[in-house]
Amino acid sequence: MIDAESTSPLSLFMGKLNEKSLLILKDGQPLLESRKEGMKPLLAAIRCLGRTGLRRTVVVDKIVGKAAALLIAYFQPEQVYCGTLSRRAEAIFKRYGLSYKATRVVPEILCCTEDDLCPFEKAVLDLETPVDCYNTLMLKVLSFGS
Repeated sequence: MIDAESTSPLSLFMGKLNEKSLLILKDGQPLLESRKEGMKPLLAAIRCLGRTGLRRTVVVDKIVGKAAALLIAYFQPEQVYCGTLSRRAEAIFKRYGLSYKATRVVPEILCCTEDDLCPFEKAVLDLETPVDCYNTLMLKVLSFGS
């Protein structure tokens, strides 16, 4: 008997991550694979491939908070698969009409010590548009160096 849960699209795509934190596919082929944590891989994808190059893609991301959700909404992929999704990110996906599936939904994305919000989440807490998020995070990443 086949386990329906292990053959769901979410399970199949999350299985493709292996040790990666982000995978972006177009027409079933990888456009970007990254093991790096944080926003740098998404920002690099937008900077290198452009919004048009990232449209109609499938995004598979291990952790998606509001910051990542706004960046993803910036380029409007066809589908998003997440390991962990925050409620703020879920609201962004719904607002921008993005199709998504998540393994689990959590109230917030916390920093590694789990005693405060992730710094990227703090940086976009009061932002509501993908463009503002992209500009703010680019400045934040550039101010810390590449």
